[in-house]
Amino acid sequence: MNELNKLTCKFHNPEVEEKFLEYDWKSKSKSVKIGLFFILVLIGGNIGGEFLERTSNSNVAGFIIGFVGASILLKASDNFRRKYFEKFFSIYISIIYPFNSYLNVDIYRLNYDLPAFPFIITIIILKILPISFLWSAPTAIICFLSSMSSLEHSKMEPQMYLIYIVIFIFLVFDKWRNEISTRNDYSKNVTIEDTRLLMYETLKRYFGETLSDQILSEKGKLSGQIKWVSVAFTDISSYSTIIENMSPKVAVKLLNQYFSKMHDVIEKHGGHILNYIGDSIMIVFGAPNDIDDHELKAVECAIEMKKSLDSLNEEWDQSEFSRFWKNHGIEKVTARTGIHSGSVIAGNIGSDRMLQYSTIGDVVNVASRLEKANKEFGTDICFSHEIYINLKKELHKNSSLSGEIKLKGRSSPSKVYSI
Repeated sequence: MNELNKLTCKFHNPEVEEKFLEYDWKSKSKSVKIGLFFILVLIGGNIGGEFLERTSNSNVAGFIIGFVGASILLKASDNFRRKYFEKFFSIYISIIYPFNSYLNVDIYRLNYDLPAFPFIITIIILKILPISFLWSAPTAIICFLSSMSSLEHSKMEPQMYLIYIVIFIFLVFDKWRNEISTRNDYSKNVTIEDTRLLMYETLKRYFGETLSDQILSEKGKLSGQIKWVSVAFTDISSYSTIIENMSPKVAVKLLNQYFSKMHDVIEKHGGHILNYIGDSIMIVFGAPNDIDDHELKAVECAIEMKKSLDSLNEEWDQSEFSRFWKNHGIEKVTARTGIHSGSVIAGNIGSDRMLQYSTIGDVVNVASRLEKANKEFGTDICFSHEIYINLKKELHKNSSLSGEIKLKGRSSPSKVYSI
């Protein structure tokens, strides 16, 4: 929890203090503007009255200072008003009120048994004006003492002075307690919100934004759904040879750079990464969120992933990271992708204690088999007839029939296309 200075009612951390002031200002900025308008009307009326009654120039000067200050604050930016509103009025009241009390002492020396002036000014400062404890408490003390000094000729019993002081101390304490409570509530809410954001960001890193949102909205229960999707498998060619002379640390660095590049492309085309399996990525288009033309998007994604890997190879060449595979006669890192579409069951799969979002169906097996078919046909991107018939004109034109493969459980060979 963010620590508070119990004396000044301020957070020790300057960043937390600034954020609290911004948060607190949002709740009172509108009322401050309305208050400033009424203060201008009130002071303007007093200035007019002072001129008509031809009273002390000192009174008029004080009112004019207040009028000018309130006008500047009202017309200034919200940020300027937030920074200087309470400072101006605290200093202004602390100077003008005692000064006017001294000049108009006869007004305050009323023969009431229980004069109300000390409480009126205290309540206005501590309860009505939206000024923090740090500024309101000293201002209230100055004004209270000034008011009390003007009561020396009243008929108030001596013990009543003590009662006045006790009540005043209670009002100051109540202001302090309320501000501490407000700041503690803010601190708790910020801590809860920070924890929630941390949990969400952590969840998003492991499951992606789309799936994380659904997990949170459905309280972790993503029941199985039958969906028509496109599934893609992509795998680094000759991966075992590439990492043969790499330390585990370097191999992980290679994979993380590769996966990061691919992730950006996959996310751009609406794909969802289901799993990383060694150097392979299993991707689904159309789950958990429905996507129009997911067959087309899957192929477009595979093409852009290939271009992105070419760009990554250039970076590896510049940093000489590519020496690990060029020393084995491999010119550059390439990847093979297989894509197929069809019906799957998509949802959380696993035990009550550990679940994983995945897809189940023949589509997954066929996509994996098509990825391996690239070796047979010397291609980088292979896809099924179900994908081919959904391509737009340009991609359809650039695609070609590479051959046929025998799939388990099917009586006739399946056509394989590449691009």
